[in-house]
Order: sequence, then C-alpha cells, then structure tokens
Amino acid sequence: LENYQLAYKKQPNNKLLFTITDILATENKLTDAISLLEKESAKNPKNIVISFKLGTLYQLQKDYKSAKKQYSLVLEVDPNNTLALNNLAWLYSLEKDPKALEFAKKAYTNAPESPAIADTYGFILIQQGQLKDGLNVLEKAAADAPTLDDIQFHLAQAYVANDNNTKAIEILEKLVTSDKSFPEKKAANELLDKLKK
Repeated sequence: LENYQLAYKKQPNNKLLFTITDILATENKLTDAISLLEKESAKNPKNIVISFKLGTLYQLQKDYKSAKKQYSLVLEVDPNNTLALNNLAWLYSLEKDPKALEFAKKAYTNAPESPAIADTYGFILIQQGQLKDGLNVLEKAAADAPTLDDIQFHLAQAYVANDNNTKAIEILEKLVTSDKSFPEKKAANELLDKLKK
C-alpha cells in the first residue's frame, strides 16, 4: 500500500489510485478509500471513472443515496454509460422506484448480450409486473451465464412469478445444494422451503 501511495504522489493516475482504493477496501477500510476518492474527485469533477468507482464503493457501504449521486454524475457526462445505467437501475429497484425500468431498459438496449445487464433488466421487468417479458430476458441471461448463481436465482423467482413452481424448484435445489456461496443463497433456501410446503 505504501509503495503504491508513494508512486501515486510522484505520478498520479487512475490505475494507481484504484489499486490503492482496492487495497483499502479489502482491508475493510472503505471509509478511507471513499475519502481518498472524494478528494481526487473534487480536484477533477469531470473524471467520470472516479465518480463510477466512488459509486461502487458507496454501494458496497450500502450508502445508496451517495451511490446514486455518483452514477448520476457519470450519466451527466456520458448519458449512455451502460454500467452506470445498470447500477442506477438496480439501486432504484431496491426502493421499488418505477424509474428503475427506464434505466434498466436503456442499459439493456446498449448491451443486450451482457448477462449481468440482462439480469437487472429481466429482474426489474418481473418486479414491475411484466412477467412474460421478464421471464424471456432472464431465461436468455441464465442460458448465457449458467454458472452465475444470482442470475439463476432470479430466473427461479421469475418462474414462480409466472406460476411455474416445478422449474423454480429444479433451479433452487441445484443452488442450495451447491458448495458455492452467493449473496442470495439464504433467500434461495427460504424460497425453496416455501415452495415445497
């Protein structure tokens, strides 16, 4: 960390800056990482790469309001930034805000082949009651990324929403018996228990 900090003082650039913030984040020093990026962002407010990185760190910290602000700054400079659109869509979906769909659709239009982008879009379609469309998008995302458990879980939820519990149970049983861990594994277990009752 010290070596990177010295190198950054001599020759500041985004690559070194992000290496430093990544090290701080892995050492559970998210606040320090954010503080460093905030200082650098103040020096160069149009550096959307720093704004995006700040957004992701705020998201990790569950400071969604600040994360949204950073992603919005990115979109002011680059209105078609797919990752900022996708992340904003996800944050709005957590609040059940209808704006989520608008951002998700734009991100998906920009990158329909990305399973992660399709996952966000499909999940939000389901959340907002467009069940058939959401299922179609999630089926393709899950087929394109069979090893991404969070996408498989969202597909299982989409099957439940579309009254196909059999297919949902099939997917959920694979997810919960797998050695792999993923953020929504507990929710997958709970959904499977509920469906088997």
